[in-house]
Amino acid sequence: MKRLARVAVVCLCALALAPATARADDGGWWDNFWKFDAHFMGVGTDFHAFCYGKDADGKSRRIRGCEEWFRNIPKLWKGGLPEHDFNYGTRVDGQVEYLDNLKDIKSELTLRVGYYQNRGARYKYDENHPDDAVYGYIGIERFMALEYWYPKPSLAIGAGGGLMLIHGDRFNAFTRGVITGSVVAYPPAANALFIRFEVNSIPAGFRSEEFGDPPGLLNKDHEVNFTIAVGFDLRRVGRFHVAR
Repeated sequence: MKRLARVAVVCLCALALAPATARADDGGWWDNFWKFDAHFMGVGTDFHAFCYGKDADGKSRRIRGCEEWFRNIPKLWKGGLPEHDFNYGTRVDGQVEYLDNLKDIKSELTLRVGYYQNRGARYKYDENHPDDAVYGYIGIERFMALEYWYPKPSLAIGAGGGLMLIHGDRFNAFTRGVITGSVVAYPPAANALFIRFEVNSIPAGFRSEEFGDPPGLLNKDHEVNFTIAVGFDLRRVGRFHVAR
């Protein structure tokens, strides 16, 4: 069990250091920007600010303890299981109403901070003329807020927006607003595994001059790209109803 747990921790670290994104809920994913002229990959964190579910009486209630701040990583390293204390607070009789799992979650607000870096050429070019390729570092810090709704435990649909800070070689830093639509699927037989698809709209678009390059290499009034991510969320596995 300890060997398995340490392998899981190594995978977490690999996700954080490789082209990936690690979540603040003790999870992570492999993340890619596609349909961008430059191909971006990066790291980041989601903080779960608010989560809501339905209690035993069917009433909408806030779930406490939804954000776990990586505290299960040391348990995994020592060979233990993740422990969770998700609850709706204290009832009238003085007892804490714990959740047996996260299947009762109906919505959550997440705050995302991410860093992405381009890979390869900045712009599309004819592969028969590789000398036309333009290279140079581009970095992006992305700050977002997203609201997710769960029509069923294995599916989350979300939307949100935020700001991208863009900087790199040969140009001054500038910002862009971004609007994102997100779908997250949790395959029932895959435990903590999830697959996430996102569409990103950047209404202001981009021009190659903004990156310190000659005009005409890139001229988009409205940029649309998407990301595909595969990862895991440790909030969905382990021991539940653990008082702290």
